[in-house]
Amino acid sequence: MGKILHPEETVFSYLSVAVLAVSILVKLWMSAFNRTLGRRIDSTTIAAAAQDSLNDVFVTGSVLFCTLLSRFAHLNIDGYIGLAVAVFILVSGVKLIGETISPLLGEAPDEELVEETCRRLKSYDKVLGIHDLVVHNYGPGRCFASVHVEMDAKNDVMVSHDITDRIERDFLKDGLHLVVHLDPIVTDDAEINEMRSATDALVRRIDPRLTIHDFRMVRGPYHTNLIFDVVVPADYPEDDGALRARIQDEVKKIDENYFTVVNVDRCYVGLH
Repeated sequence: MGKILHPEETVFSYLSVAVLAVSILVKLWMSAFNRTLGRRIDSTTIAAAAQDSLNDVFVTGSVLFCTLLSRFAHLNIDGYIGLAVAVFILVSGVKLIGETISPLLGEAPDEELVEETCRRLKSYDKVLGIHDLVVHNYGPGRCFASVHVEMDAKNDVMVSHDITDRIERDFLKDGLHLVVHLDPIVTDDAEINEMRSATDALVRRIDPRLTIHDFRMVRGPYHTNLIFDVVVPADYPEDDGALRARIQDEVKKIDENYFTVVNVDRCYVGLH
């Protein structure tokens, strides 16, 4: 601030101009090299180094600009440029810290990774459906996930277990540490199948984005419990309790003796 109120004469020399110009060229090369390398190996650290080199270009370029402006235009704005550079460095530093810390804390998975994971899981023999996919991304080679895989309850448990083992090994080869939870579902009970379809339809009428899974029926002499999970988007505005009440009201229209036990799942990745 002192140089803004009381500007001082800028010392000019062609040697300093040459040094600044060479420095800018070197930093430009370093920025381009680190950016290319960072993209090739998917490293946020090297990408941050590329941005740091580019920031140095802006800072050095500002010094060179002020030097030339003072020498040939006799205009001294060194204090103002210094203030602007300080703000720029502060903002860039905060941004770089955020980009570096995000992988350490865990960040949202890439949408293409989620879609490809879902597609591959559904392609395995005897897999009827998937749900509750959770992905924790901590950077290249440090991606962990868990998922529930639905299979027919009539299958031999050893066969189903072998399939889940094979899924985990296949994904590990591609760098994804995947834990698969087996969910057996009943497929040969006509009443359960009918009520599963009816419940899924009424939930979708409430909102097309809603889906259900882990559907079970516990029959009793006077009432029947319908137990299931309903998956809602993470930003779904309705309160969980209000949603449960709406589902219960809709189910009652089918049969007064049906009661719902609903677990609301907030989904943070898209399952297709």
